[in-house]
Amino acid sequence: MNSTEARIERLENRIAIEDLLPGYCHGFDGPDRDLLRPLWTEDAVFDLRLWAPLNGWAVTAGSKADQTKI
Repeated sequence: MNSTEARIERLENRIAIEDLLPGYCHGFDGPDRDLLRPLWTEDAVFDLRLWAPLNGWAVTAGSKADQTKI
């Protein structure tokens, strides 16, 4: 890959990440679990150090316990 291709790939990756941010913000503000689920992989760990970490898609599972953590 030449430097131009690498720069383009870096920019495309950055844009893709920036496109995810509104879904993250709106998902937590809602909370809207349909917006949150595609933002994490199944094995992700979400740890704010305020509560017990949520593993995988537990953050979007919709259980009563999870709803109090967001």
